[in-house]
Amino acid sequence: MGKETQLRGSMPASSEQRPERVCAERLERPRFNMQGIVGAAAAIALAEALGGTRIYVPAKMKASHRLARIAGIEAARALSEACKGSCIRVPLERELRAVHYRSQGHSQARIAHRLGLTENGVQSLLKRLVARQAERK
Repeated sequence: MGKETQLRGSMPASSEQRPERVCAERLERPRFNMQGIVGAAAAIALAEALGGTRIYVPAKMKASHRLARIAGIEAARALSEACKGSCIRVPLERELRAVHYRSQGHSQARIAHRLGLTENGVQSLLKRLVARQAERK
């Protein structure tokens, strides 16, 4: 039994609430701020474990759910409240993760490997962040 089957088994069976429709409706919405909903640490954990994938967020979060095990129950409940039983694409959070890894003292090569970028890509990303911060001042 695949993960997709397990997720679908817990969702409403009516034709209006089919997983494909719920997922499609949620995915058409603008990108939301994962960090603003769950906090930086949980956003990083979710991005590392599930970044770039689609996952169903139940309306009522249980501690045993995959999202709760990854991000913690409080963050998972906040996400559940924000998404109300729909599918989301977990953002990659590359900028947030790059800053986090840099603050931990990781080399540019290590950051590139963890983010799936080249070293030049990491350098460009970090330069953009510095420029954006300078603009805000």
